[in-house]
Amino acid sequence: MQHGQQQAMWQEEREERYREEKRRRQAKQDLWREEQPLLLQPSYRLSGPSQEDEWIAPDSPKPEAPQPSTSQQAFHFSAPATVADTTTSDGVSTQGGWGFPGGPPATYLAATHAGASWGSAASAVGGRAPLGSSIAPRHRAVANDEHISVNMPALTRLLAHARAAGAPESAGTGAAAAASGSQSSMPEALLNSGMAELLPIPESTVSSSDGHPFARLPALSVMKVPAGISVDMKRAVESGGGMRNPEALLEKAHSLLSRELLYPGHMAELAHVAGMLLAHAMHHQSRDLSKQKLSRAVKQLGIRFLVLDAAVSAFVVLDQEPDAARWKVITNAINHAFPPLPVRPAHTGRPNVNYYRARDLSRAIQMLKTGQRPDSAQLIRLKRMLFCLPSSPAYFKRRVFDGWRLDDRLTK
Repeated sequence: MQHGQQQAMWQEEREERYREEKRRRQAKQDLWREEQPLLLQPSYRLSGPSQEDEWIAPDSPKPEAPQPSTSQQAFHFSAPATVADTTTSDGVSTQGGWGFPGGPPATYLAATHAGASWGSAASAVGGRAPLGSSIAPRHRAVANDEHISVNMPALTRLLAHARAAGAPESAGTGAAAAASGSQSSMPEALLNSGMAELLPIPESTVSSSDGHPFARLPALSVMKVPAGISVDMKRAVESGGGMRNPEALLEKAHSLLSRELLYPGHMAELAHVAGMLLAHAMHHQSRDLSKQKLSRAVKQLGIRFLVLDAAVSAFVVLDQEPDAARWKVITNAINHAFPPLPVRPAHTGRPNVNYYRARDLSRAIQMLKTGQRPDSAQLIRLKRMLFCLPSSPAYFKRRVFDGWRLDDRLTK
């Protein structure tokens, strides 16, 4: 008898807890419905006109190379004054290896810190506008929406000054060629390697791509990153292992980098998460994928791309100069190889899209290893391929990645 009464009490308590939990969930849903009506749309369906999946559409013409975006971003390394040019296995030149175009860091920084004009800065590095020279200013005053250029990298300060003075957005022969539409602002070696073909997107999207959450970076609430806030590269290199599953770290990094404004507490979180992502990548993303199935390679390369993009973005946002030696150790440990295109008879139908996805992800990873992000159009195309298309990999359709899909849907 007593046992039956206890069971009845437990059942009543469980039912009460269930009702309370249901009320809390309903309250949260009501709040979200009030603030974000678009959340009522299906999770995996993109709003607006139906998008053709250009990765698998048969008989579609090969897309042309995208026009250069205005959001290529790079960090500067605290590297020695002389760094030899390096070339990746796929022929993508790193243009000096540490985010500096064609010349040692000291040469470029001397030109920019001395208050040189855009043209003289370009001539100091070989007559070309520097990589990432179209970076949009990241810092802004909290009191208004105007972007300012206090405590930004020299590259960003130079751009802000040039825009304020009405100067052109390139220098020397590069500016003349860009004005005539005959030359891209992307490095010549990347163009020759096929990087210019990396993920073009429709022109209507390119025009507003700089503000897309997949590409833009947050501003800072303070003029200078507080002392002591930095990515701990030493710990990342010397750690025993790091987290094996990066999903929680990627989700946290995404939530921080998708904000409009970062306060000091957010900056400290971002630095911590970036360090843990680098430790994960160094110890758990070194496997050679060239012998794997293409579908598995796309998944793993997608993870490596997201990890490196979050880490490079953190360095840019925090205005941190990574230690070149440790960065080389970390990036050398991250494998970017991908499987070859399977040999198949010509009559078998449409091509294996996973090969092209793996190839483009590999190229983006190689670019991130140089300390530079792909431009906005390329970042948007890659992330939509991973998260937002009907043919996206099943791994990236899981709920943990819903935040990326929501960002893309609310931007349309």
